[in-house]
Amino acid sequence: MIDLKKITRGIVLFTFDDGWTDQWLDCIPLFQEFNAHATFFYPGPLPEKDLDGIKKLQKAGHSVGLHALKHLNADEFVAEHGETAYLEAEIFPQMKVLESAGIKVENFAYPNNQRNEETDKVLMPYFKKFRAGLPSKPEKGYDISAQPDAFLTMEEAGKTNLYCGNGIGEYYLSTFENLEKALKKAAEENLRLTFFSHGISEEPNQISMNKTLLRKCLQTASDLGMQIAGFDDLP
Repeated sequence: MIDLKKITRGIVLFTFDDGWTDQWLDCIPLFQEFNAHATFFYPGPLPEKDLDGIKKLQKAGHSVGLHALKHLNADEFVAEHGETAYLEAEIFPQMKVLESAGIKVENFAYPNNQRNEETDKVLMPYFKKFRAGLPSKPEKGYDISAQPDAFLTMEEAGKTNLYCGNGIGEYYLSTFENLEKALKKAAEENLRLTFFSHGISEEPNQISMNKTLLRKCLQTASDLGMQIAGFDDLP
């Protein structure tokens, strides 16, 4: 567990959604190269392949979370059908599978980053940390380093269980220069910074991360002296 009081050069959290197991496992050596941990969120019924992947990721020191059974918007579903119906439709089926496999998971990423205070309260009895996003579709020229909501001080980070990240991928208009600028701000001002993406490969889709770009980000964060952590590493 990281002691936030001992962090002096910031923390960066790389998170990935939607169960891209093969690509995630392929990147374990890359993360190891930089003594880095990430957090991976799984949707769906969690077949044996995903359960094996979860175990391998956790064994490598990474954090794992759920991303809901059918990837429905939590805020809309709760408003229309109620809290109990949401838990029974989206959360409990996944939790039952994990329990049967002896896997402990305490993190949750909101599908499509759709949440509100009500959904947080509904899920708090079952998860310790939550991930959402800001914004889902940035405009051209969007400067992450200029967004106050993208960063938290260590004091603020110690008081919240909500992690709001910026997307990485072509859909999110990502450039290394923009990401590097945000990383430098986090390191220089000792802040927590969160990113989210999906798959990781040299030929990613619109919402996934280029593997070469990930290496450059990990190298930059490491050179800056940042802690590259998973959710389970943090209090």
